[in-house]
Amino acid sequence: MSADRIPETRCPLRLSVMTGLLFLGLFVGLLPGFASAPAYPITAPVEIRREPLFDGPVLHWEVQVRRADLEKLRKSGGPWNRENDSDASATVRAGGQVWTNVAIHLKGAAGSFRAVDDLPALTLNFGKFQDGQTCGGHRKLHLNNSVQDASRLDEILASEMYLQSGLPTPRATRALVSLNGRYLGIYVLKGGWDKAFLKQHFGSSKGNFYDPGFIKDLDTNLERDSGEGAPDWSDLIALRESLAVPDPAERLQRVSRHLDIDRIATLGALQILLDDWDGYLRNRNNYRVYHVPASDRLVLMPHGMDQLWRSPRGSFSPPLSSLLGQRLFSIPVMADRLT
Repeated sequence: MSADRIPETRCPLRLSVMTGLLFLGLFVGLLPGFASAPAYPITAPVEIRREPLFDGPVLHWEVQVRRADLEKLRKSGGPWNRENDSDASATVRAGGQVWTNVAIHLKGAAGSFRAVDDLPALTLNFGKFQDGQTCGGHRKLHLNNSVQDASRLDEILASEMYLQSGLPTPRATRALVSLNGRYLGIYVLKGGWDKAFLKQHFGSSKGNFYDPGFIKDLDTNLERDSGEGAPDWSDLIALRESLAVPDPAERLQRVSRHLDIDRIATLGALQILLDDWDGYLRNRNNYRVYHVPASDRLVLMPHGMDQLWRSPRGSFSPPLSSLLGQRLFSIPVMADRLT
């Protein structure tokens, strides 16, 4: 389907209702408590660069894949079997520009993965097959099918809230997507986790950067995507040992040497406010970990925020199944920072 024949799309009613209730709740429910709330350190908002990709009009992304490469994508086993996965080559058009030889693969976890002939979520790597090629300065972008979020809004709102609260995470916006001429509908375009992202937000990309994958906690040796030095997980091991200290006061002191306490408190508080049941704190899922060279501390960052505000009776003190939820936020002074 050509760009000038894209079906008209309307924003679901849930978008306006959810947004209005969110900010009304913040104003009415939280503002009166500020006067008596403890004075915790406030992390400065992340400086957000204006980018045409995320601040301009919604673009139509046309992805063209040759027959042989399409067969490669058909063999993808998804999150259950990655053995047959391999990158295909694609031509991508958007905003009047064309990128060739773009590496493409299917993405998604248990709830969001779809086959290439269905409604596939796609990762586009512009520089993997063609050195130095980027899209708006991004080496990697994701086109998320957002099948678990009919509004296509959760990821966009949440990423901006985290950035304004001082916690780095890739930006997101809406996109229209076609694959080999087949119109797939409204997607969510999201920036990638790469060295450019790390350097932008932390001043260096040399630290260990971990991708935990699907439902894995900090008590495992997480997959390291990048980082200099031996992959011995010494930074994660040091954090685990500090979390095992019996005395709560000493435990907090020890943990603060290895973990950015203010940012993990921000992550936890927002995940509860957003009712993000599938994030790190409650489900040990959808996060990344970076060892920041300048501070020599680990930072956890949110990912996959597409199942928010699901329950109108969501709790402000839900069960926390993660290691940090049980060993760090069980300390009273840290528990207070979640509410």
